[in-house]
Amino acid sequence: MIEDVCEVLFDAKGLYLMKHKHHYDHVIEKIQASYGGLSVKHVVDKDPVDDLKTAMEKCFGIKYEHLVSVIYAIHEHNSSKGGQYVGFEFESLPMSVKSMFGQDPDQARILFNGLTLSSENKLRLHDAACRPQTMFRYMYRPITIWNIDGKDYAVIGKNALTECVIQLTTNCIPWGKAPLEWLKNACFKEYVHSKEDAHDQWLDDEVERRIAKEGLRYYRHLTSITSPTGDISLNQPNVGEIDFLIINHVEKTIYVTDCKHLQGRYDMMSQRSDYDNFTKPTGYNRQVKNKVDFITANIESLNLHNKKKYGTAEPDIVGYEVRGMFIINTPTFYMFNSDYRIYTVDVFAEAIMKRLTDPELTLIVEDEMQTRAITIKYPYFRKPNYSLIDPLQTGKELSE
Repeated sequence: MIEDVCEVLFDAKGLYLMKHKHHYDHVIEKIQASYGGLSVKHVVDKDPVDDLKTAMEKCFGIKYEHLVSVIYAIHEHNSSKGGQYVGFEFESLPMSVKSMFGQDPDQARILFNGLTLSSENKLRLHDAACRPQTMFRYMYRPITIWNIDGKDYAVIGKNALTECVIQLTTNCIPWGKAPLEWLKNACFKEYVHSKEDAHDQWLDDEVERRIAKEGLRYYRHLTSITSPTGDISLNQPNVGEIDFLIINHVEKTIYVTDCKHLQGRYDMMSQRSDYDNFTKPTGYNRQVKNKVDFITANIESLNLHNKKKYGTAEPDIVGYEVRGMFIINTPTFYMFNSDYRIYTVDVFAEAIMKRLTDPELTLIVEDEMQTRAITIKYPYFRKPNYSLIDPLQTGKELSE
């Protein structure tokens, strides 16, 4: 993801350490200060937890509050021994749903099984390190199962279920991901797919609201443009629908924009997935390049199309610069080093209207032999060109 990223240094005792090269640590510190570890979600479902609760009751006949109450009651029962830290027989969970609320223990068991992490479904150490987005992790399965003398004992923290549900509803279900045990229920599977179908709409609606607020000319979900001989379809190999085509007459720029509703990423291994999705040969970058090339090749037809929609007094757009751009719902590391600009939904309009500029950073690097000045511009994670500061102060700048 980063060019010329790391070096290995050895000290006098032969011990080694690995460190980032060039200015990378300096930029990473700035990013972490500005974006809070890249964990902010800018567009999410309006009522995700309530919708999940409704789906649980509809599909399994069990209220979410029943699960919470049962866990609380077991903790209270074991309060003298340590409460939430005490293991209890797993079967206590579904059977307590039956005894306390008169609900089907088999359906309750399915729900609880979908929240368990045990020796049977835990990840291998390699997978735990390399597959951070898998569902078989504690944040998605907060009930840990310990098998002692052939019996399964469960341990769950008092707030773990609430935290799990927040993660499921904001970072899993909108992408069609849920516990496998739950997805075997056809009703619940339909609910998950409905959320998956709707989640792109949340981002697109917010993007359109912000474009309209700026008074820009735009097209949403553009699938064809008008030419003197008829419509030209974008639904052809290697092109496809454009999420938003935005025209800024003041800057004489046309933005061919794809919206990407990304999952929240909490570690660099997950960030690699975004990088691959953008940069692979058939990835997002190639897709938007094809669309930019199509619009550039058909700019006269787009000019006619634009005048037909907005009126003949509309300025000609032939000769405008055509740029590719991505709008995303949550920050990703690749946005600081991308070939096509990537903006979160909160700031893309500022960028289009030229109210947002990329900061430039200057870093002075000194060693025993020389002093180097690095001017850091976007993209921030490319190997820099260094200028050597003349130690004799002759007024000459030495190149490296």
